[in-house]
Amino acid sequence: LKQHLRSCGRNNPYEGGLPSCALLVMIWCFLTTRKDLAAAEPGFAVAEFLRFFGTQFEARKVGISTTGFFPRVADDRCDPAVVRDPVGGGNMARGCFAFADVQREWAELFHRLRAGDAG
Repeated sequence: LKQHLRSCGRNNPYEGGLPSCALLVMIWCFLTTRKDLAAAEPGFAVAEFLRFFGTQFEARKVGISTTGFFPRVADDRCDPAVVRDPVGGGNMARGCFAFADVQREWAELFHRLRAGDAG
């Protein structure tokens, strides 16, 4: 996932991309809330991650933490996405002003995988 973000220029936080630590929390949250994926093939789990975060996740309404998803509150509404730091509690995605682009890239990759063209 990080390599894909790198290939489309969305991996550097200082350029509005998604930090690695935020991606890790997103993966952790997704896998711990989707118990049905515990026995799934890794490729299927990755495709489900891409489908969910690329086409269904509403970043303006829902935040992400290691303990699960949570409704966003008014004081963090200006941030494009909220991914809670498990140590300090801050928002690791605060500078990810291109989060919508990250989601769009993941949606496109999901559709290409589903069509059999991951190219």
